[in-house]
Amino acid sequence: MITRLVPFLAAAGLFIVDRLTKLWIEASVPLYGSFNVIPGFFDIVHTKNRGAAFGMFADSDHPLRSVLLV
Repeated sequence: MITRLVPFLAAAGLFIVDRLTKLWIEASVPLYGSFNVIPGFFDIVHTKNRGAAFGMFADSDHPLRSVLLV
């Protein structure tokens, strides 16, 4: 029984960590500012994405936009 819960607990933990890191970045890094994690290799940049992956549908005002994103 407990082995069935492991994937769900891992997913819940990752979701919580994801939300907390996003809240932290929004609070501590200005919009379009960056936070250097690994110099010369990895930066976190605070941006906003109204669309889906890679900004798909971000500029669309079509009435079905929300339906397509869901």
